[in-house]
Amino acid sequence: MIRVLLSVICLIISPMLLAQEHLAVEIRVTEPYLQLHTGPASEYRIEHILLTGEKIQLVKQHADWFYFRKNEKVYGWAQLKQLLDNRVDRFGMSFDEFLINYEGELEFDLMFKSGFMQGDFLLGFELGHALSEDSRIALSVRQVPGKISETRITTVDYEYFFNRRWKLRPFVSIGYGELSNTPSAQVVAGSKMSSAVSKLGVGTYFAESKRVKFLAALTVYSADSAEFTNKLQELSIGLKYEF
Repeated sequence: MIRVLLSVICLIISPMLLAQEHLAVEIRVTEPYLQLHTGPASEYRIEHILLTGEKIQLVKQHADWFYFRKNEKVYGWAQLKQLLDNRVDRFGMSFDEFLINYEGELEFDLMFKSGFMQGDFLLGFELGHALSEDSRIALSVRQVPGKISETRITTVDYEYFFNRRWKLRPFVSIGYGELSNTPSAQVVAGSKMSSAVSKLGVGTYFAESKRVKFLAALTVYSADSAEFTNKLQELSIGLKYEF
């Protein structure tokens, strides 16, 4: 089952790596001017100067330099310190607030989770990839050591993000995978059970920095086997690092 899930992830991620899109967002110049260099360093000459009120589109990032394009004739690089007092039109926030939420070229992430499932403590991790600015796919594993048995859930998840609200990014998630339940050593007549499982979750991310995000989520799992009659509810928090 795990090999099948990994194969699915590889098939989905591979074309995305070849066609990574940049976030389309407009910057409005609120300082007296914004200088655009021909390259991502101050040593490059200044090619264009934008005045207060002018708009230009962010295309990509290199270190703390950002590449902008207004049209075929007006384009260039601006340093972060030049941009911090400017406003991002698409999200209605300052550039530094926008940068905290900006995924940019951060394509992969690793997240650790803890919480409770049916009153039992759980630990988990996720390895994710950003398909776009508004969606993510992840391989998710959860381990729940119960009193008489141990539950493990492995799923491939898809998350869709809603519009940003300050540092918050609400989302919904769906997933499909495998649920297994292994009796503990104290259960004499127990036997391992497994089933396909689907999941539905809601939650929100909180951006602490560009790379570090916190998560709070509520997830419901439904097994496809009659051996698992109850839906499993998970309440969890997480820490995600993007790279």
